[in-house]
Parts: sequence; C-alpha cells; structure tokens
Amino acid sequence: MLIYAIGWHWEHPADFQIIRPDGVHGMQIILVRTKARICMGEQSYEVSPNTAFIVDSCVPHSLFASGEPYTDDWIRFDLETDDMTFLKELGIAFNVPIPLHSDIVSQLIAVGEQIFQANKAERDVTLRHLLSAIMMQIKADYNPTTARYKTHYDSEFELIRQQIYENPCTDWNVAQIAE
Repeated sequence: MLIYAIGWHWEHPADFQIIRPDGVHGMQIILVRTKARICMGEQSYEVSPNTAFIVDSCVPHSLFASGEPYTDDWIRFDLETDDMTFLKELGIAFNVPIPLHSDIVSQLIAVGEQIFQANKAERDVTLRHLLSAIMMQIKADYNPTTARYKTHYDSEFELIRQQIYENPCTDWNVAQIAE
C-alpha cells in the first residue's frame, strides 16, 4: 500500500460539504472526528465522532458537516501486489462506517503525516508498515474478539501448567499430565 496523500485533523466550517460523484482514484481511509453525515454510493450515514470508513477506489461519496465544524483525518493510497489479499484477509467491509473505540488510529495517522512530510529515506517503506498497523487497529474495532469466559477446566489446566513450569527436568508425557 503506497500512501500518496495524508492529512491529520483537517478542520472545516459548520457548513462544510464535499461531493465526489466519481470518488477518488485509489483507496482511502476517512476518519471522521466530529458528528457528520457521510454518503457512500446510495447509502447515507449519520456518524458519531471517531468513525472510520475504508473507501474503495472511485466509489462516489459525500461528506457533510452536521451544523458544527467538521474535522477528519484521511489517507489516500494505491494498492500494490498482494495488498488486496491482505485487506480481504482482514475481513473489513469497505464503504461502511466503523466506529472506533479509541484515538489510536488518529494518533497513527498523525505520525504518518509527519513521516510523509519529512520525506526521508525509507519513507515509503515506513508508511507501508504504518498503514498495515492502522488497518489492523481498524480490524480490532470492526471485529472485536469476544471476551473469553472461564470454565471449570481452566483452574485445572493452570495447575498442570504450573507443575510443568516448576519441574522442567521432569520427563513429562501425556499420560502423566492427564493423570
């Protein structure tokens, strides 16, 4: 994934609107930092602050402030070899709102903007890794793992684990552990 434009905390007036009937070339992440109305194709969403969209290339979309100043973070990027495979493996739907539970993605975009503007050696490689990390953070909020509930076996397994760690010289076998 090659980032070709990035912006952090772009602020706009309360009457802000941008209509992109042809979308933009390349994919993008839009992280809405304020309440807003976002249209993706024919679908309209009233979104809360800290909502992300992963927008597919050339998808028509519009952004509207909700009567207060509008702020967003964004990344535009082109896909390279195997990037679509990586994105599909993440299982994140494109062009739909993804509420985020922390400011981590915004913080990473802020770092990305600094790296992008510095234009130092290895910039693109660093940004590729950062964008992968951003995608992983979005995935964590898109599909959070369910809390693991303890069963009555957990305490027994913990005792077995503890015995094995406390006696590393013992020649453990499955029969002994099962016993």
